[in-house]
Amino acid sequence: MVDEEPVEFQVAVPYGHIAGKVWRAGAPCAVLCLHGWQDNAGTFDHLAPLLPRHLCLVAADFPGHGYSSHRPRGVSDSFVEYLVSIDQLVQHFGWSQVIFNFETAVLDIKIIISDLEITIFYLGSRIALKIIDKIESRCCRQVVIMGHSMGGAAGMLYAGARPSLVHSLVLLDALKPIHVEPAKLPARTAAALDAVAQIERKLSGPKPSYTHEELLQRAMKSHEMSVGEA
Repeated sequence: MVDEEPVEFQVAVPYGHIAGKVWRAGAPCAVLCLHGWQDNAGTFDHLAPLLPRHLCLVAADFPGHGYSSHRPRGVSDSFVEYLVSIDQLVQHFGWSQVIFNFETAVLDIKIIISDLEITIFYLGSRIALKIIDKIESRCCRQVVIMGHSMGGAAGMLYAGARPSLVHSLVLLDALKPIHVEPAKLPARTAAALDAVAQIERKLSGPKPSYTHEELLQRAMKSHEMSVGEA
């Protein structure tokens, strides 16, 4: 049974949970949808209903985004941490590497043949299909990763790290994974350390408070939008 309406989910992680939503949960082909920087799973709300019915779309909020828990204070949002989150989702939904256990497969075949009280020399097409289905049920699905912007970059890195788990990549205005020339790495590292220290000092101070109108103005300014567009 395929659910057309999105269903929200939470995946437990050590610091809280990763939240998200699933479209067509019973569909056979799994697509993990990864949003961009400072966005959330809602990125795919308008796209999901337009995609083929055989796709199960799993859109997750990266930690610190949407309804997902924030990481503990002092833990930075690096691409390595995003890959950990993707891996946690892959393991949770069972999109793990195909592992074929020959001894288990043979045992399955013997049980099926024994149940049907026939010998292997007289296997018909229906019985052969039943055996194939039994063996395939022990093989986990690969996942398609669809990423927008930062989510695309994270998806590329994950596919490179775990190629056996990823069937294919769909990249929407994706950023390439960030890299630095070796000669510039020391200065870039120093700048990153300064930025982290500045954020820590900011978090140690009083928390800011804004009215709804102030929040609206800040959002419009950062996105270069009018009131109507916002």
